[in-house]
Amino acid sequence: MKVPRTFSSYLRYILYKKNLSTMFYMIIGILIIFLLTLLSLFLLKNIKMIFFILLLMALGILTDSLNRFMPFTVGFELIMMATILTASVYSPTIGIMVGVLSLAISELFIMKFKLGLIISFFALAVVGFLASIFQGVDITVLGITLTLIYDAIILPGYYFTGSNFVKVFIFGSTHIAWNIYVFVKLAPWFLQLMT
Repeated sequence: MKVPRTFSSYLRYILYKKNLSTMFYMIIGILIIFLLTLLSLFLLKNIKMIFFILLLMALGILTDSLNRFMPFTVGFELIMMATILTASVYSPTIGIMVGVLSLAISELFIMKFKLGLIISFFALAVVGFLASIFQGVDITVLGITLTLIYDAIILPGYYFTGSNFVKVFIFGSTHIAWNIYVFVKLAPWFLQLMT
């Protein structure tokens, strides 16, 4: 049996000899190449999304983890911005996952779990969901409004689960002030890069 030297002669050899097992493997090979091409196009298209999700999560985790080493709890973190941006640009599911995972990983780093964490997870889910519903709203207005909603959920929850009123007040006031700054200065810039 003579082995064909070119692709076209190999194709003719397969078709004329009706070697089904070779033809089957050739079709499977072409399908695999086709699927790998589609997968690479999908990843290239979404590499920007993956980059920003990971970047915003890293910023949120870093700022929240550093914040936990303060002598008292303050609200200087970027998890809120990460949640709102990813939910409004990509989807509510991605926004909720970014917020909840960032907070969970941050808490894991410092090994400081409180009952209020469950309230924070719930509030981040609400914020992520609402951010996706109001996508067309200016990011500054959306971010500040959702920060106020988030704090309206968590601050009473923290207080009623045993946190000191003064600490809750300090956290709430610094969290609102910080997020006003973040959504006026940082979020529009990130949004422009993400879209």
